[in-house]
Amino acid sequence: MLPSGTKWRGQLPTHGPTLESELLDEGRIMLVSLNRPQGLNAMNDEMQDDLSRLFDHFEADVTIWVAILTGNSTGSVKAFCAGQDLKEWSKKSNQSQVDQLLENPNGFGSLSRRHSRKPIIAAVDGLCLGGGMELILNCDLVVATKNSLFGLPEVSKGVIASQGGIPRLLYQSGRVLASELLFLGKPISANEALNRFRIINRVVPSSNELLPAAMKLARQITANSPSAVQLSKLTLLETLRRGHEEFLNLTQLEKLKTEALKLGKGIEQSTVASILRDEFDDLCKSPDSKEGLKSFSEKRRPIWINPASRPASSNGKLSTSRHPKL
Repeated sequence: MLPSGTKWRGQLPTHGPTLESELLDEGRIMLVSLNRPQGLNAMNDEMQDDLSRLFDHFEADVTIWVAILTGNSTGSVKAFCAGQDLKEWSKKSNQSQVDQLLENPNGFGSLSRRHSRKPIIAAVDGLCLGGGMELILNCDLVVATKNSLFGLPEVSKGVIASQGGIPRLLYQSGRVLASELLFLGKPISANEALNRFRIINRVVPSSNELLPAAMKLARQITANSPSAVQLSKLTLLETLRRGHEEFLNLTQLEKLKTEALKLGKGIEQSTVASILRDEFDDLCKSPDSKEGLKSFSEKRRPIWINPASRPASSNGKLSTSRHPKL
């Protein structure tokens, strides 16, 4: 249940009944609900296509700063997402259809391998299994009810978690705990997910408290500069993908470039570091940076503006959609 007065009459792409979507808080927060409760919100082709359209729009619309992803439930068994719709999967008529799904550049649900520079929050109530687990492993923050269950049961069906979840689980939980989840295929509780595996951020007592908790996090994010938040996330993603040393000290950028030239290589890493450094310099000169300092000195809340769009083809900025996927 959401607090009253949060809805916003903005425009989102049309989609089918597999999803529910709305804009909240003057359009800064996009709430998306998986809406196949009778099938435990298992992912089918229609839902995948709908999610792709919505999150492509989320990336492109500079007025939307944060997304929340959750799942609708009815009846006694609740689910965020129970993974792939295996009934539909079994009806795939040829291998090319299966390959097309597995090779989606943005992964399961068009999200599990998506490199968005905007924060995405998962709000989990109930089963979060297989592809559903891979979805939340690529979200930035995760809130769950205490009765939720998390797992990667793929090995029990003769397959593996192929949509980006394995390396992310390794980063977040470490090899020993990742091995436990992957090799045993057994689900874990929300408490274990929080305290042992460190794959979620908050546990709430009941379903009624889930969305308010997610909205609280989203509002804490939107209280900050969107440009600074997005550059922070982009730096996190690049550090995970390339290793931390290059990004610990961007003042060594010229040295990196010189070494790259000596080696006769373009050294893409130096290019990425250069772009991040340029974006950091731009941020320091931006209206947001000036507003942050001014509001602090005037002892008031800052008034942020929407960040400028950064099309990679026109200005050389990093395009997260073009990054190699984890």
